[in-house]
Amino acid sequence: AVIRVKKDADVDQILKLLFKHTDLETSYGINMVAIADGKPQQMGLIDILYYYINYQREVVLKRTRYELAQAKEREHILQGLVIAVNNIDEVIRIIKSSNSVSDARNNLRAAFDLSERQANAILDMRLARLTHLEIDKLEQELAEVQELIRKLQAIVDSRKKQLQVVKDELYEIKRKYKDNRRTKIVAKAEDIDIVNETVEPEAATYAVVVSVNGQVKKVPEKNYKMSNRSLSERATEAETVSSCVLTSSNNKVLAFTNLGNGFKLDFKDLPEGKWREKGQLLSGIYKTAEANDRIVALFPLTESVMHGNLLFFTKAGYVKRTAWTEYDIVKYYFQAIKLKDGDELISVEAEQENASLVFLSSSGMILHAEFGDLPLQGRVAGGVHGINVGNDEITVFGGQAVKGTQVLALTDKGYFKRVDVNKIDKIARYRKGVKLMDLSGDNGKSLVFATAYQKDASVLFIAENGEAYGMQATDISLEQRGGKGKPIKELRKGIATKKAYRHITEAQIVAE
Repeated sequence: AVIRVKKDADVDQILKLLFKHTDLETSYGINMVAIADGKPQQMGLIDILYYYINYQREVVLKRTRYELAQAKEREHILQGLVIAVNNIDEVIRIIKSSNSVSDARNNLRAAFDLSERQANAILDMRLARLTHLEIDKLEQELAEVQELIRKLQAIVDSRKKQLQVVKDELYEIKRKYKDNRRTKIVAKAEDIDIVNETVEPEAATYAVVVSVNGQVKKVPEKNYKMSNRSLSERATEAETVSSCVLTSSNNKVLAFTNLGNGFKLDFKDLPEGKWREKGQLLSGIYKTAEANDRIVALFPLTESVMHGNLLFFTKAGYVKRTAWTEYDIVKYYFQAIKLKDGDELISVEAEQENASLVFLSSSGMILHAEFGDLPLQGRVAGGVHGINVGNDEITVFGGQAVKGTQVLALTDKGYFKRVDVNKIDKIARYRKGVKLMDLSGDNGKSLVFATAYQKDASVLFIAENGEAYGMQATDISLEQRGGKGKPIKELRKGIATKKAYRHITEAQIVAE
């Protein structure tokens, strides 16, 4: 029903209309009361906004004064350290000729007109900071701190700048929580329409996208289909996608993290963005998430997905097989696997028919094993041994192999190779496996990355000097087991590879 309100209607008349048309039987009054100037006051919307903004300005002022004091303290210490490194010979002479630490402190203060804090900082300074590089860093940090002090002092001295900070922070809150306004403000009484009905939002299709640095977001289906999702040659970790599913906003999405936790992601909680825009870390969305929780697998919670078993693979070489029904629980946050100290979850897969297990270790070994005696365990079980890795080794890949499965592997010196898993004989679990790459030293000492091969996938690898390179998976040649692999052309000679990631371009599309 739509209730029309007359132009000159007051609050009592509006309430009477509500009682008449919505069968309300109880009336009540609303007083907007808040503490202001140290006492409770009844206020209108404008007064409440005034006090709120002024309170936020005071918060900004107190916070800025504290940050300014911290910056001035750091400036004071840095000025003393710069004096010391510019007169290091004299400083060393004074310290060597002093009888005690207190004598050295007093002698330094007298020689260079230093404060006690500055003298203590010089005495605590490590000899490694006497290199030219460290001296430059001190002078650069001092310049940065002094620039920060100027900015903070400008905010403290200007009410206008304080209000601008409040404005900027409110805009950031608006950007982060960009829901539509729950209440409607109108200028005239005749513009009021009271509708006695609830409209449920229509379901939409989104791609839930997770980048390799742990950021997650939802991308509207239209934007997902129109985007150029390929990996550029100079891509960043934020642009490299590790997991992606396309499903309805009516569904929830189950995310498994490297720490062995499970999260049921609700679409209303996820930030919306375009394909190449940054997302948000789990810890910024859910308070229960730890700062280093990173998503390693996504599964939409639909009937077409939630059947059969799940396989969990860990960095220490464990594998766990658990029925999907174990994860059909009410909690939105729960423990998905019990990990040993120092271990991490590296992948989760839905069990496939006629599949075998494949593991790659950092020492360059590959194990192709039968499911065989792999037991079915409960939700919080820790799994059983998959591959036997030494104390100085880790598992860089764990997954399933079916007909046609190939794996990619990368060494710490930038040598890549692709191998057909089915050409490797199957053996029992908890073995070292056989040699995948001959790590002679020239081509590297260990594997830093391995993944299952997909034609439409790309690989982002990051060199030790911080440079990032993207390449197509199809550019990596298919070779026999045991060879040395081939070097990456883009990598300059002598520069090692630090890490690498697989980038996917096509989302897993889930039938309803």
